[in-house]
Amino acid sequence: MTRISDIIFCMNAVSTQDRGMCANGILTSITPASIPGQFSFSVVVTFLGLDTSKPHRIKVEMFNEKEVTASVEGAMPLTRDNTGLPADYRGLNLKMDWNRINFRSEGEYTLTVAVDGQLLGEKKFYVMAKKK
Repeated sequence: MTRISDIIFCMNAVSTQDRGMCANGILTSITPASIPGQFSFSVVVTFLGLDTSKPHRIKVEMFNEKEVTASVEGAMPLTRDNTGLPADYRGLNLKMDWNRINFRSEGEYTLTVAVDGQLLGEKKFYVMAKKK
């Protein structure tokens, strides 16, 4: 069964050939210079139990109680897993770069991740203007 083991917010994520995914500047909140204001960051989602040799659709939404701030939907990358791990521990680290996302209000937001129409995970986070 497909599941999400991690959702990580960071300033930048880089996929390396020999070390896997590196999340740089891990964030616990989003702090644009002002509200409303734009902020760029990355999100890394780790999927386990996902057969990456078959096509899948992903939908990611970011919202607060008032509006959907950002939404993306598309095909997940196809890969071959040569790790020899049990099926429940095979998967994919997916990096998403969110550039210049406009946050119109401070407060709690939620990021949801669905694969093939099934909600697999969510992460709540707080948005507040950076203190000067």
